[in-house]
Amino acid sequence: MSEQGRVSKDLHLSSSIEQSRAETVILSEINRLYGLSLEPARFSLSDKLSVQIDGFDKKKSVLCEIYARVGKLKGSQPDKLASDLLKMALVEKLTDRVWRKIMCFCDESAAMTLKGRSWLAAAAEHFAVEVIVVEIPEKIRESLITAQKRQVMVNRGADEQEQENGA
Repeated sequence: MSEQGRVSKDLHLSSSIEQSRAETVILSEINRLYGLSLEPARFSLSDKLSVQIDGFDKKKSVLCEIYARVGKLKGSQPDKLASDLLKMALVEKLTDRVWRKIMCFCDESAAMTLKGRSWLAAAAEHFAVEVIVVEIPEKIRESLITAQKRQVMVNRGADEQEQENGA
């Protein structure tokens, strides 16, 4: 792989390590604010079916998905939210149990996709998914912004390459 596709020896331009770190901070903050014990977990729905949940508190019946992004969602990014909403609704339906369902953000602009007048906002309301925004340290916020800029460069490069190849 060329050096152009790397930020450092160990970090690829498309790396999401900053988002993963931010998710850990966000999860810790939501636990602190709401008195929860959310932990990432693989949730088994049957012998052959399981889903990964960003935050799971079995004792308090809480499911939480986290979206670590600063700024308005673009392109196919809302699809991730749709997937997370559907995942939580599926868990609730297949377990025949009512769960407190939370979609947690670290930025109000990103959360607007589920707070506005979109069909995703209507779905969140219909499936009783709470939309919560928590504050994160400025250093983590800045690292997300830097990562998002780096990742856009990678995506833009891939799009340009597809255009050159006639895709």
